[in-house]
Amino acid sequence: MNILIVDDDEITSKLIEKRLLKRGFQSSVVHCGADCLKLVNSNTHRFDLILLDIIMPDLSGLEVMSEIRKVHSRVDLPIIMTTSMKETSDIVSALKLGANDYVMKPINMDILEARMKTHLSIKDLNIENMEKSELETANAMIVTYNHEINNPLTIAMGYIQKCELTGELDNLDKVSDALERIADIVRKIERVSTESSVKRESYADNLKMVKLK
Repeated sequence: MNILIVDDDEITSKLIEKRLLKRGFQSSVVHCGADCLKLVNSNTHRFDLILLDIIMPDLSGLEVMSEIRKVHSRVDLPIIMTTSMKETSDIVSALKLGANDYVMKPINMDILEARMKTHLSIKDLNIENMEKSELETANAMIVTYNHEINNPLTIAMGYIQKCELTGELDNLDKVSDALERIADIVRKIERVSTESSVKRESYADNLKMVKLK
């Protein structure tokens, strides 16, 4: 897990980094809000969680939080605020802006680790659910493909075989209709595959299929 530590106090941030390393976490450290946003928005760094100080000299933690939440959700990028007792009035604002949690300074590492693991677990569970949903959609697409295409394909192949056996071409229009039906189904499946959400309905034996529009 890669943790971004944002704190203008170099001694505090280095101490947290050292203690997190001992607990199995990789981390990066920046000392101002601008550098935090630069790293978070870059394509070369990926962070699993941010420890964000509320009071900083350039951009406050609340301002940084507001910018991050324009792009990254609470689940996508958990943020735990670090704050002192005198900043408790800012905690409510931070939570409203999208903070997942907070810890008080001086930081108790056992408490911090427990809260970090809680939010990282929620993040992992969300990823698993998304992957499961994508797999279910893929399976539903396969069921739809088999169900929708099987009938016109069987009709087309049957008439083609009849033509081969008898030499009669009277049913070519029916073959053409069946093939056009297949082509139309393929176009619908292609359209559904590009949609962000699809409607599933029961098929048989606990199987789901995608509803083609």
